[in-house]
Amino acid sequence: MSIAKYSSPLTGLPGNKLINEELLKALSKESCSVLYFDLDYFKAYNDQYGFEKGDQVIRLLAQIIQKNLLQGYLLSVNRKGEKECFPLVSVSIAVLPIRKNRYQSLEALTEAAAFGKKLAKNMSGSSYYTLTNAPEIHQKKG
Repeated sequence: MSIAKYSSPLTGLPGNKLINEELLKALSKESCSVLYFDLDYFKAYNDQYGFEKGDQVIRLLAQIIQKNLLQGYLLSVNRKGEKECFPLVSVSIAVLPIRKNRYQSLEALTEAAAFGKKLAKNMSGSSYYTLTNAPEIHQKKG
């Protein structure tokens, strides 16, 4: 009853009173870890898409935290239909600065984007890779 009373109605996660109580308990322990979550650039997202969409993001993060974060992975079915542990979702972004005549076609642009995404995926966690030079794209000769 006390947990429900002091939980956020939006997320169902503990509110400030319960968090402060747990932090005080943590201070007296010999060893423990504290996780502090913050949604980067959330104000800009909320301003752009509105409070309703912002609330959806917060609720989704709360669900991820409650169901998966404590175990450190997602248990799901892979493409072969087998249960598998997957790392938590991250984002890989290719950044392509565009200059006049840098890409000669839409195909060259999309291939460069795929190449940049591949390089970003080679980094751990959420990441981005900026293509400072256009990669050489070998076009098929017909």
